[in-house]
Amino acid sequence: MKTWNQLFVRCGWVLVEKERDVFVCTNETEINLQFLFQSLDKANIRYHFNQRMLTILSPVISEEQWLETVDYEHRGRGEGLWFDSSKDQPKIHELDPFISGIVRQLNDWDMLP
Repeated sequence: MKTWNQLFVRCGWVLVEKERDVFVCTNETEINLQFLFQSLDKANIRYHFNQRMLTILSPVISEEQWLETVDYEHRGRGEGLWFDSSKDQPKIHELDPFISGIVRQLNDWDMLP
């Protein structure tokens, strides 16, 4: 079973695990945080968010359940989706759930054109 940290990183969220199930969210964009909260709500995961700190109060779910939660019809198949990697962060909800973590890592390493 994966940890919440592993699930978040795999899906592309840029959170810092302060301690088990407690995350600092200062490096994440508001739009990506909103998608995270929507996903947690959809999966009926209890959490607390205050002053850019996220605490997950529910047990971790399987990777398969999490991927089903964050996926939706036609996710990652948008045409004309584009961002300037030197100025912007990608929007996780627009990326294919199987590559969103890779795209975020490459962007953080300044490896995207």
